Amino acid sequence: MIYFVLLGVMKGAIFALAGWGFSIILGILGIVNFSHGIFFILGGYLTFTFAKAGLNPWLAILAASFLVSVYALAIQQFFINRVMARSHMMVLVLTLGLAIVAREAMGLVFGYNERLLVMEGVNERTVTLFGNEFPLLEAIAFALSAAIFGFFFYLFRYTALGLRLRAIGENTEIARILGMNVGRSYVLAMLLCGFWTGLAGGMTIFVLPMDLHQDVYWTVMSFLVVIVGGTGNLGGTFLSAILIGIILFLSSIYARGYSDSILYVLLFLLMLVKPTGLFPSKMVVEERK
Repeated sequence: MIYFVLLGVMKGAIFALAGWGFSIILGILGIVNFSHGIFFILGGYLTFTFAKAGLNPWLAILAASFLVSVYALAIQQFFINRVMARSHMMVLVLTLGLAIVAREAMGLVFGYNERLLVMEGVNERTVTLFGNEFPLLEAIAFALSAAIFGFFFYLFRYTALGLRLRAIGENTEIARILGMNVGRSYVLAMLLCGFWTGLAGGMTIFVLPMDLHQDVYWTVMSFLVVIVGGTGNLGGTFLSAILIGIILFLSSIYARGYSDSILYVLLFLLMLVKPTGLFPSKMVVEERK
């Protein structure tokens, strides 16, 4: 049982990597990006392409993550910025349309076949923890997820840059009046979102088969991770991702074929009891009061 729980924790670490990018954009730009899953899939497909071309797998992941961050920034600069000030609903429709266009464009470039990156000396490696063997890549994903949480915690809590980003997320107009460069902060937020989401996709394609139509699934899962954890709370995002990973993995073992249904029912019940999420930020609690 403990072995399965730990495997679920490692699975949840990938949800956390994908969810943090979503959380950053929601918290700082104040928008819901329906093309978020495309960042994840693009990271996986680029990693697959670079690795098959002979690039070191770890360098392939980093190169793919960098390119995804550039793509995310381009989406923001050329499309999202044009409609963000008008209506959040327009952003939802726009990003949904961009996801559809990007999915078809990726199909033309990469093909529509399912991808799973199998590299000798990478996929089969394991690490021993608590007397059990676990896939090395999933263990690395958890360690990386924990390290990134520490990075974001320090950034947003103890640095001037992090405090500026939090201030912009809470009240953009006051931040502008105080002389903060909102546009530059938006650029940084989008680059962070693209890089970490692309990194999550690059790690995932080593352990799970990936196809172009999974972008909707990863957008939904990232959204759930953020909402369940509590918007504006990166620690809550991390813990909710781990919880969701455990639920999905255990239900796939003990209730095969019903894991997604069980997850959605439990999350629905949770939202009835805690509509602000498990760990809402103080700002969300105060606004609700």
